Amino acid sequence: MRIAIVLVAVLLAASVSSANPSPAWPVLFIDFDEDGLPDGDPVVDYIAPAPYTNISAYVGLSCTGTTPYDTFSAVSFGLNDIAAEYPGMAVLVTFENLMPGDLSVGDPFDGGITIATGDCVTTSCVFLGRVDFFYLGGWCCIEIRDHTDYPRWVVDCQDPGQVHYYCVGNNGSVGGATCAPGEDCGFYPCDNASPVEDISWGAIKALYY
Repeated sequence: MRIAIVLVAVLLAASVSSANPSPAWPVLFIDFDEDGLPDGDPVVDYIAPAPYTNISAYVGLSCTGTTPYDTFSAVSFGLNDIAAEYPGMAVLVTFENLMPGDLSVGDPFDGGITIATGDCVTTSCVFLGRVDFFYLGGWCCIEIRDHTDYPRWVVDCQDPGQVHYYCVGNNGSVGGATCAPGEDCGFYPCDNASPVEDISWGAIKALYY
C-alpha cells in the first residue's frame, strides 16, 4: 500500500508540470542479451530458441541526450499479454522489476506498470525489468505497449518532475515472428545497458517516516 501511495505522489506531482517532448527522445527497447552487456554487443532483438526452454527478455531504457533528459525518476509502460496472444506457445509468463527497491505499481500485461526510483537515476542506459516465460515452440512477439493512464511517460529528476515521452526503439521477436517494427527515434538504443546499482534510497525512507 505504501508503494502505491509513493508512486501516485510521484505521478501526481509530475502531472501538474508541463509535458514537453525531449529534444533527444528516451528510447525503450527489448533486448534478449541475458548477460546484460556492457560488452559492446548490439541490442539482440531476435532469438530462435529450441522448444521447451526458458526465455528471458529485458526491457531497456536509453536516455542518451542532454540534461535533464538523460536522467529519470519514473517510467510507465505496458507489454503485450504473451500467453493470451500466443496460446500454446508461451506459458508461465512473469515480469520482474530490476530496479533497486522493487518500487512499482500495476501489471505490465494488463493496463501497464509504473516503475519508480526513490532517487534520480543518472545512468544513461538501464534495464528496467525482465520478462520470463517457458517457450513451447512456434513464434511470438514481445511488444512494448502504452500504459493506459500514463502513456510513454518518463518523469525526469526536476522538482516537480517534468514529463517526457519515450520512443519505442525495437520490440522482440521469438522464433521468426514478424513483430511491430521500432520507430524512428533519432538514434538506435544504446548497447551498454546494465542494472542500476548503489542508488541511495533516502528519499523513499523520508516518504515513509
